[in-house]
Amino acid sequence: MAERCSDECLMRWGLVLSRCLTEWDRKFAENIAAKAENPFWRPSKNQLAVMRRMVSEAMGEINQEAPER
Repeated sequence: MAERCSDECLMRWGLVLSRCLTEWDRKFAENIAAKAENPFWRPSKNQLAVMRRMVSEAMGEINQEAPER
């Protein structure tokens, strides 16, 4: 699957906010949501990498290890 762009991540950010499991994730997600209100803001490379991971986790797309046979 191709990597998500920042706009695609932000379209799904509400889902991410509703599914944060840790305090750090929640604070990061809230911070990104606040910054995204500025139409000229763009995430850094590191922020975008974390955003992509969080969106994938929220959508249940993280690859799980194959079960042992």
